[in-house]
Amino acid sequence: MFQTRAQIATDAAPSHLYKLCKHFAKKIPATYAEDHLSGTASFEWGTAVFRADENMLDIVCLSPDQALLERLSNVVAQHVELLTRKNPAPIRWSSVEPNHVK
Repeated sequence: MFQTRAQIATDAAPSHLYKLCKHFAKKIPATYAEDHLSGTASFEWGTAVFRADENMLDIVCLSPDQALLERLSNVVAQHVELLTRKNPAPIRWSSVEPNHVK
């Protein structure tokens, strides 16, 4: 699996997490766990895993190949940008070493 990660510093991370999960759940399988401040969104081309604390929204995207990973991270980034347009939160993706475990 190929992975990329973004950590977004924001004091609204729990709210953003909730809104992202609920939005994605309208179209694709998505979960939100309020007690753990976490969630997932399962796309045809990969999975986005979300975690939040009071100051940080952490997003990890996983996909079986690099092209699909880029597509997934772009979709997630577009949604984060829309969600934070009043107070923009810069998104910087960093590569995570591919996980070759099946």
